Amino acid sequence: MLFERQSTLVVVADRETARFYRHAHPGAVLEPARAGIDRPSPGDRNADRPGRTFESVGQHRHAKAPTTSYQDLERQEMAAEIAQIIHAAFNDDEAERLVLIIEPQLLGEVRQKLDKSARDRVILELPMHLTQADPRELARRLTDSGELGRVR
Repeated sequence: MLFERQSTLVVVADRETARFYRHAHPGAVLEPARAGIDRPSPGDRNADRPGRTFESVGQHRHAKAPTTSYQDLERQEMAAEIAQIIHAAFNDDEAERLVLIIEPQLLGEVRQKLDKSARDRVILELPMHLTQADPRELARRLTDSGELGRVR
């Protein structure tokens, strides 16, 4: 069957790390497909005191709350990087299908950043934290899902 011969790009990511694997066909091993992303957390960005402003009446000053949390910004930046790599892989004909194994909050951001063509290629989404898993553990999870057939 031709559908079973299609290769699949497997993305495993969280807010700090992304790994990209290629699964060529049922029974194949997961192979590294592209360079991963490693963005160590910069620490507590909220450690600095927030900006201060004068009250509109009088001499009182108040701290200003940031408009967007740093965690949201990190998640949006990571989602944009992941989507860019996925689009490049499809443009270079490296894969025909897509599997996303991404932490739940980041998964929604990545979905929003993908164009329609890439979203149509998604065959499986697993909202899980598995960036520390080795390829054998990922293969077991993918085999259990049944979407890719046997994965080694």
